[in-house]
Amino acid sequence: MEHSFVKKKSGWTGWVQAMVDADGIPPDHKKRARDWLMPRQRRTETTFVRNAFMPPAGVRFTKRGFYAVEIPDYIYKEMTEFWDKWKHTMYTESWDSRSNTVINFHEVETKMVSLDKDMTFRNKVAIQYLKPLCEKWSGLKLHFESFYGIREYYTGHWLRSHIDRLDTHVISITMNLNPKGSDESWPLEVVTADGVNYRYEHPPGYMVFYESTVVIHGRPFKFPDKFHRGAFVHFAPRDWKAVIPSQMRSYQQQFTTRDMPSGLNQRLVSGEDFKKNQKMKSESKRLVKMDVNQPFDVLFHNFYKDTLTVFWQDHTGQLLELGNMKPREVFQQTTYHGHVFPIFNSEEEKIQTIVVNHEQEEYFITEKQKSDL
Repeated sequence: MEHSFVKKKSGWTGWVQAMVDADGIPPDHKKRARDWLMPRQRRTETTFVRNAFMPPAGVRFTKRGFYAVEIPDYIYKEMTEFWDKWKHTMYTESWDSRSNTVINFHEVETKMVSLDKDMTFRNKVAIQYLKPLCEKWSGLKLHFESFYGIREYYTGHWLRSHIDRLDTHVISITMNLNPKGSDESWPLEVVTADGVNYRYEHPPGYMVFYESTVVIHGRPFKFPDKFHRGAFVHFAPRDWKAVIPSQMRSYQQQFTTRDMPSGLNQRLVSGEDFKKNQKMKSESKRLVKMDVNQPFDVLFHNFYKDTLTVFWQDHTGQLLELGNMKPREVFQQTTYHGHVFPIFNSEEEKIQTIVVNHEQEEYFITEKQKSDL
């Protein structure tokens, strides 16, 4: 009886072979290990190096860098209704199997329902619903960048902690669209630019705002439950792409050439300075056409669940009714700097008074939400 023996490698080469065997081989790369192992190693190194050096040097706009809150009912309802309507179009995602190591897709596939199935709906949720909330949180004027769809993860998935694209993923939201009340646990782990680590349970029906180029984020442990349904939307500040990403890439290039810099990291641009410059540009554009004594248009966004009535208040305190706006509608009004607009609900209770400032074009009427953090 003949026996065939395979000699096992020893030392560090044996350890590498054991790790490769345990991790599995990505599809279509079974011929030569160097065709997929080396690119994946470089990608993993780059991820770790970017995590170490970019957040302290990146542009920060908020105090902590992330904020968790319950998804407004109307957004959760419409997003889950979209899922129910289009889930029959769900497809298996295709990742870059040669180099991607942020997610273990070669072990467990991810599936997606694309929001491109209804781009009018996608833009409404992103621009009309979520952008004003992100602008209020960040203090920035934002431009919508991407909202791919609803992704479904499964048992055994993990997401390596990372930072996002420098040019488009600046202010972001991640939503947990699993059924509310379901017993699911896949915490979101974030590390702020100051090096503080947080682990947030992120229950179904909640969303997290985060600064995705300076806050390291991921779910670096295997998902133990049946499925996790998530959606991500990304925004960038207006005028961002003209200057900031190129500066950050030049800075990043030092760390990806194996030539590590000496000394401490230095912040390339102050977030407060960026906001001031953005405001100055906005003012200069406005003042070309008008001054504080000239009329201009303002927009009132209704994020209440109730129909609201807009009044104008004169200098004697008398009220003049201007019109109504249903939930999620936008009310446009031509007015002057300093004019006062009380807002009433359907119970004739005053819920907000807006004093118009010529430096601000949009006003958001929202119900108070308690953060989960």
